[in-house]
Amino acid sequence: PIQVRIDCLNTMSLTPVRDQSGSGRLRSSRLQVPDGTLIVLDETKLASGQLNQRGVRNVQVLEQLCNEQVLGYDFVYYSMDQPVDLPVLIVSQGAKSIVRSDFCLHVRPSVSVDTSTPHDPALLDKLRLALALLRDQSSPEFHIPPEINAEVERHFVERRKEEVSNGAGGKDNAVDDLHRLLTVCRMQSRGSYNSNVTEVEWRRAVEMESERIARQRR
Repeated sequence: PIQVRIDCLNTMSLTPVRDQSGSGRLRSSRLQVPDGTLIVLDETKLASGQLNQRGVRNVQVLEQLCNEQVLGYDFVYYSMDQPVDLPVLIVSQGAKSIVRSDFCLHVRPSVSVDTSTPHDPALLDKLRLALALLRDQSSPEFHIPPEINAEVERHFVERRKEEVSNGAGGKDNAVDDLHRLLTVCRMQSRGSYNSNVTEVEWRRAVEMESERIARQRR
């Protein structure tokens, strides 16, 4: 995991930088890894402090990676953004992460867990298989039947009205919410080996997203 602490952010290098000492080569960074690598950001030990110029830049790099899936290469006199495929998981104990991301889930365990007990290897293999399935780019194309599309449109209009009435701007927030909801719905369908979204999957996705938002507001 990458430790997200003030001292780490102020000192570590997250972007490849061109060596000016004579070789002209790029110096590798923590984020210069093969596509498909899961980037874990550990904020559990983050405390208050002052970010220097490098620290601010590193936060910007992490936000760009989370939200745009690009990594900047620093050639000193100019920079170049390269597309990457690096899923990011942020683990935090605070109410809000220092790194802005487009999806936040407040985890509330329903039972106590003994962290000293080793996890079941068979269960871990099943979880890895499930994640691989969800990320498989060769999976069937995602289709929304006309009857479900009508439900999606009604949901979007209702969310937009709610945002406007709450003074939150309306359109942009509603569009972002719809994008996240469709992503959840796509994962639901892919996990069920369906290429067409069913009414059950759509309603389940709406329930899950509503619960996620409700947890953030509590």
